[in-house]
Amino acid sequence: MNIPTVAEVMGSYVISFKAEWSAARAARKLLEKRCSGAPVVDESNHVIGVLSEADCIRDLYNLLYESSSGRTVGELMSTSIITIRPEADLLEACELLLGQRIRRLPVVDAHGKLVGIVTRGSVFRFLSAMAGEGQRV
Repeated sequence: MNIPTVAEVMGSYVISFKAEWSAARAARKLLEKRCSGAPVVDESNHVIGVLSEADCIRDLYNLLYESSSGRTVGELMSTSIITIRPEADLLEACELLLGQRIRRLPVVDAHGKLVGIVTRGSVFRFLSAMAGEGQRV
């Protein structure tokens, strides 16, 4: 059996944010979609950052307890972005997720445009299903 590709595991419906959005707007979207974070994209759908719930917690804490004004997604997002291509194998995705201690990998095409996302949860569900079926790679 061949090692599955990222394309077989990724979710193709991805919530994403724009850098100019308010952090409060992004936080509402994360809560609504029950996500712990999402990519930030530019007008051409290129990934320029990642916003996590931890980023939103920091902003909300500062807003409530430090009397600071709300910030934008662009001010809060992490710009140290690790992405993966759809044709990469699942082993590479696992190594990145676990080795870099990240929760999500934006999936980008050859032009760097966002086409999907692979999360620790989606990999866990996929591997659990394979193990339950007695499959080995």
